Amino acid sequence: MSSWTVRLPYQRPPLSLNDRMHWAAKARLTKEIRSYVREFCTYRVPTLERAHITLHWVPRDRRRRDTDNPFPTLKAAIDGVKDAGIVPDDDARHVTSSVEIDDPDPLDPHIFITIERR
Repeated sequence: MSSWTVRLPYQRPPLSLNDRMHWAAKARLTKEIRSYVREFCTYRVPTLERAHITLHWVPRDRRRRDTDNPFPTLKAAIDGVKDAGIVPDDDARHVTSSVEIDDPDPLDPHIFITIERR
């Protein structure tokens, strides 16, 4: 199974289900994530009929975190994959997704997505 990794330029998911940010700030971050993923994928990832996209969060510490909270960041990344023309649509027939919180790295907290051919 083929896979591609896109490291995003954030230490933690910039969008969360618990956020109470202004709509304009949320729209700006959503556009930023979509554009970043689209630009990365455009020439590096081939066209896929089906894909599984996973958001991986490598936090700074071992605090408990909900895997549901980063879904707005994952949604924006999936939209970026769709914008790049990698998948025909981002519906359930073409894309499945998940969030994983990996072991902490106090020196390099980061997030990345993996795109796997299905």
